[in-house]
Amino acid sequence: MKNYIRLLMPLPLLTAMHLASGAVITDATRVTGSDAIDPLNRVISGLTPSNVTSQSTLEATAGFGAVQTFTGFTSGTNILSFTDSNLPDVQFSFTGSSLTADTGSSLANTNFVTSNSDSIRFESNLNSPSTTAREMTAVMTFGDWDGSAFTAATTGSLVAPQTVGFTFASQGSRMYMFDSIVATFKGLDGSTIQTQSLEGLDIVNDANVYAGYFGYQGPTQIGSVELTIITQEIAFLTTAIVGIDDFGFAVIPEPSSYTFLLGGIAGLLILRRR
Repeated sequence: MKNYIRLLMPLPLLTAMHLASGAVITDATRVTGSDAIDPLNRVISGLTPSNVTSQSTLEATAGFGAVQTFTGFTSGTNILSFTDSNLPDVQFSFTGSSLTADTGSSLANTNFVTSNSDSIRFESNLNSPSTTAREMTAVMTFGDWDGSAFTAATTGSLVAPQTVGFTFASQGSRMYMFDSIVATFKGLDGSTIQTQSLEGLDIVNDANVYAGYFGYQGPTQIGSVELTIITQEIAFLTTAIVGIDDFGFAVIPEPSSYTFLLGGIAGLLILRRR
């Protein structure tokens, strides 16, 4: 059923259909191979958790591909939709009382990317005199967009990946405002599979670009990933911004798919022998 309603939609709507808040981008290019994640080599070791699955492992995984450009994303909730029934659709949503109105939109500034394209804006308005730490969360949910509504892959009946990775990038003058950045990988039932945490960030307040990476691979299907950022308890004169980039995933074929493939191979061998 994943593509049934979508295929009945007029073709112009398949490219970029706007939601009440945000947009739907269909069949965004998924880059594969060694340049799928951070082709600009901006990720630093200090912004990579110790329990992360390496970029090279994810990039070498069969079927892995990363979306590097988010042109068309607007403020609010956006969706990456794929007509390939073997790929899940992905919804990007944001929560937090201090988020700016532009959060969720594409960010073309090269100070916030890890590839030669744009990223997703994740921004907190901190330019008010406040010494209270602020928390904001980006949620990447896997599921199905049927042309009118998004259904999360919570029951196992929808396609969901076992491998997910992405980057985040910002200038030191923005990144140093963050106290912690945490990625929580959750199963289809909402339970936590793994938490990857960066605490007490030691970023210099300068104009250099700093980038980090989160990635997980395991046997359990991933229903969603939550990226939570908590700011320091000090006042700032500007806004805290980070760009989410190079969002990639891979789906391991279901056992029935393996059975089908093995059956096909067996058939070819029989024909060859004959």
